[in-house]
Amino acid sequence: PERLGHTLHRSGELTVLNVVWAPLMVLLPHNHTMWASIAIYSGREDNMMWQRQDGGLKAKGAAALKEKDVFGLGSDAIHSVINPIRRL
Repeated sequence: PERLGHTLHRSGELTVLNVVWAPLMVLLPHNHTMWASIAIYSGREDNMMWQRQDGGLKAKGAAALKEKDVFGLGSDAIHSVINPIRRL
């Protein structure tokens, strides 16, 4: 999938990325193995939260994020991402 972005800040304690999702892009379930905060300054991002169960994944919740929203992910979080709109 097309992803546009760049690093705004990188240090031993914190990395800040600017990521722009392509229109209608879907990113499959994944984990970052570290905590993360998602902040939306423009557009939309829908997150589905997952948990491991019986050798697979089971949906556990969802969050529809819009401009000015901030969403935290724990270090063990598994999520998938969708840009549900037809613009970056």
